[in-house]
This record gives sequence, structure tokens and C-alpha cells, in this order.
Amino acid sequence: MLFKIILVVLSFGSAVLAGNCDDDARIYDTTIIYTVDDSAPGTFPVTDMDAERNTLEYRTRIYDFFDTQFGITLDPTDSGIQTTADFDHMIWKMHPDIRMTVYAVDAQDYRPWQGRFPTDNAVFMDDGYMLVAKQDFTVYGAFGGVGGKTVKQGAFILAGEYRLFVDGEYQTTVDYYSDCPVTAETNTGLIPVNCRVESTEFGSGITRGVSEMKYEAPPVDRIHVHTRYFMSFPKYRADNAPGSKQCDRLSRSLK
Repeated sequence: MLFKIILVVLSFGSAVLAGNCDDDARIYDTTIIYTVDDSAPGTFPVTDMDAERNTLEYRTRIYDFFDTQFGITLDPTDSGIQTTADFDHMIWKMHPDIRMTVYAVDAQDYRPWQGRFPTDNAVFMDDGYMLVAKQDFTVYGAFGGVGGKTVKQGAFILAGEYRLFVDGEYQTTVDYYSDCPVTAETNTGLIPVNCRVESTEFGSGITRGVSEMKYEAPPVDRIHVHTRYFMSFPKYRADNAPGSKQCDRLSRSLK
């Protein structure tokens, strides 16, 4: 709550500061860059979600999304796994050995978080709900439409929360939703990610990036994870909030 109060006060105050950008329509209201370069035991970089996190409220919000977006019905009153012939159902969190580092933050309406690059004291804690296709199957809803669309075997649908911690203290939450199935590229094995994000503090936006996972067989038996993600609020710069923005320009020479 204190974070929200400070944010509102500073947002109001920032409106009277003069901007120094040549074209502030090119600057997103909020930008977050976050990365992973870690490994964990086994073949997959996640483990079971903490029981206290798997609440009825959390499940209801995510399962409503699965139903609306894909026509997939799950029972939120059931706290367990609801796997079907079409998909595996996972209730997960990122493995503790996998650190999702927040590398850069630029919140134009919150001066203490403006132009913070690079950072070394902020992380996202990631958990959520995932459906992994066991075979090709058809989905409907907003994504599939009346005629339906095929989700290929191995593709996955997910939604959950990024909880932001600074110096180990919780700050805020960003909800994310994969509005389309996530599928690894055939030639490279890279996993492109394209999720809608929602935040009480930052509004509606998008996160895009790519993830690379490589398994090292026994006796090592570890999964190596490398990701690069870019999150922006709003989704498009044309929807930026009006007001002054601050730029920190590069010099014209690398020397």
C-alpha cells in the first residue's frame, strides 16, 4: 500500500517537471527488462507452486481466462491437477535455483524508478498455471473462434503472476496471460513468448522475448535456462500517457 501511495504522489508531482526528450512519444510510460541465466536439477526449470499461493481467487482468475480465451473449462474449486487426454495441467513456480533478474526499470511516472539501468537488487518471482498439449487438439473461445484452432502437441498455454521484489521486499505484482499458445521454434528450439500483462500500478501492456532451455544429461542432469524479456506499458507507444518524459541520451561516439 505504501508503494501505491508513493507512486500516486510522485506521478502527480512529475507532471510539473519539464521533459527533456526530443520526442517523448517514443518513450514508453514504463519499461522493464528481465533475464534468466541459471540452471536447475532435472529436465524442467519449475516445481510445484507453494500451497498457500494456490488460492481459490488465483485459480478462478486464471481458469476464467483459459475458458474465455480458449474455451477450456477447469474447476477452480478443485485445487489439484486436472489433466485430460488433450493436455497436462501444471500448477507451478519457478525452481528456486532459477533467478529471474530484473535488469532494467524505467518508470517515467515514478521518479525513483526512472532510468534504473542496470539494477542488481530486483527480481521477479514467477508462478502460475500451465496447460501443455499432449496431442494436437482444438480450442475455441476468443482465440479459436467458432470454427476452432489447433493447438499443436508440445505447445503450452499459461498465465500467472510476476511478483516484484527489491532487496528481498515485495513491491508489486504484474499479471501475465498468453493470449495464444506458446510453441518452440522447430529449427532452433528457442521459445518465443508473447504475453499480455496487467498491473495495478503500470496499467495494461505486453511482454515479449525468447527463452532457450538446454538439458545436460547425467551425471550432470541439469536444465540450463537463458531468457531475455522486454515488458512495456502501454502495449504500443501510440497509447502513451501525455506528459513530460525524461531522456538520458547516448553520446555520439563509443570512444
